[in-house]
Amino acid sequence: MELIDFEAWGGLRFGALGLATEAKVENVEIAGNHYTVQAGPRTNLWRNGQHLFEASGPAIVRKFEWSNQRIKFHVKTPASFRDELIRLKSLDNRVSTARLRVDRGALRDIAVQQGGITFDVPAGEHSISIVLKLPVGQ
Repeated sequence: MELIDFEAWGGLRFGALGLATEAKVENVEIAGNHYTVQAGPRTNLWRNGQHLFEASGPAIVRKFEWSNQRIKFHVKTPASFRDELIRLKSLDNRVSTARLRVDRGALRDIAVQQGGITFDVPAGEHSISIVLKLPVGQ
């Protein structure tokens, strides 16, 4: 089983569901970046040494896109699992708020604290879109 890969039509994919123990791969080169993924009871992603993504439980993330203005991805968690807490880290330190949309729901503002944002997602499959708000003139 692969913990990370790049799908031609699906973009960056990482994580796994149903692992009995923790698994980790390090220094996987994709498109000029080096990734580390930890999967199992929790899911984590690092890019070039920066911790970007943490989920409080098992997850598969697809179509993961990260830029200074926007973060987008699809996440799948076990249907029988509780809500998962997702933390996105290593944000641009100028970002003060972010606008989150889960599936086709309403946009909601989330405060950026210590260079990251934290939010819950229900069990199952979801589309996440986050717009990062820089101060005017930045």
